[in-house]
Amino acid sequence: NQRLAHASALANNSKVCNVSSLSSGSTCQSAMCMLLNVQAGFKYVRSWSNNLTSLPSLALRGFHRSLVGRLTLRNRRKLGVPLMSSGGAGGAEEKLGVFFRKESDRQALVDRLHESDRLILNTDAGPEEATSARGFDVNKFFSHLSTRQLGNTVIYNHSLASTQELMMSTLKSEAEGVVCVSDIQTSGRGRGTNSWTSPEGCLCFSFSTGVEEAKLLPFFQYVVSIAMYQAISEIGGADAKSLGVQLKWPNDIYGSRSQKIGGVLCQSTVSSPQHKQASGHTYRIVAGVGINTLNSQPTTCVRDLIRDSSNKANAEKVSRELLLATFCNHFETLLDDFSVNGFKNLRDLYLHAWIHSGQKVQVQVEDKSETPITVEIVGISPSGFLSAVDDKGKVIELHPDGNSLDMLQGLIYMKRG
Repeated sequence: NQRLAHASALANNSKVCNVSSLSSGSTCQSAMCMLLNVQAGFKYVRSWSNNLTSLPSLALRGFHRSLVGRLTLRNRRKLGVPLMSSGGAGGAEEKLGVFFRKESDRQALVDRLHESDRLILNTDAGPEEATSARGFDVNKFFSHLSTRQLGNTVIYNHSLASTQELMMSTLKSEAEGVVCVSDIQTSGRGRGTNSWTSPEGCLCFSFSTGVEEAKLLPFFQYVVSIAMYQAISEIGGADAKSLGVQLKWPNDIYGSRSQKIGGVLCQSTVSSPQHKQASGHTYRIVAGVGINTLNSQPTTCVRDLIRDSSNKANAEKVSRELLLATFCNHFETLLDDFSVNGFKNLRDLYLHAWIHSGQKVQVQVEDKSETPITVEIVGISPSGFLSAVDDKGKVIELHPDGNSLDMLQGLIYMKRG
């Protein structure tokens, strides 16, 4: 049987699976219980089918709540990843500051806040606490923001283990539009089992949103990447490609063909009934982004790329606050289109920004047990995955969870198992 990609194309190490043969109601619940019991830790549950496009994409967290209850609801004292790193101000027992653009945003969150989250979040943080001489300035971020919802609520701490872990697993409230920011991540997450090193000067954030249709999930990472590309273009005063910025499938942002400056991680879950009623979204998505903004090491950064361009004067205004706000402004506009029209209106934007047009690569089994074949990358398939054509004109679809693209070697490794 053909191996399937996870519903969220970057959530290869998240609690996500594709379900092909499960029906609704008690049969579905019984089957899911059996699957969950087979896999320790309730991770990496996958299903198999010959028909990719007919499958609904379901995430396990929604089932966790109804099927296994307290087994998957870790309290603060049993977090797999510490809430704050040892470098956080005040230690692990200090609450995280939550800051609001408007008082109505505060009230909206407080009214829906899960009881366990009240032990973690300080929703009464004052404006003076939002301006940090040490790190991210939330008030400065708000001054650049022009969204309806995204970014109106900000969770901030100087040092966190992982913004993605906090938003995806630790917090139980599912409010959309919340952005979590830290100056330093000690256990930042990348695709698969990869980690993301987050030194000071790197913009590290995660945010929550959602979509109604499962078929949109594999494309979501591309929308996030487009928004960051557009944000860099706006701040740099020129098409980001002229600055050397391009997108590498499936989730990387490059500052040149050999220097990665950022990455995107998207994870999806089935919305709880309460969240679906409030948002209208069947699927909740937490998207995480890390991008070198002011730190020239270990590769290069957005400020350096602009400084080396013809618009080098714009480099002086680069800040993490401006980049995040500009990203949010672009993303919300893109999401409005994406939610109604799918990816069709955004496909050309993505292909313009990516690094692969016309690229020929060799597809090789990872253990090198078979002779590699040469293919030409032609775009994104209707299912949301990488589309390539071999020398006989046969179209090959490559899924992010089963393949690894080595840009420098011009190889795509097809993983066994």
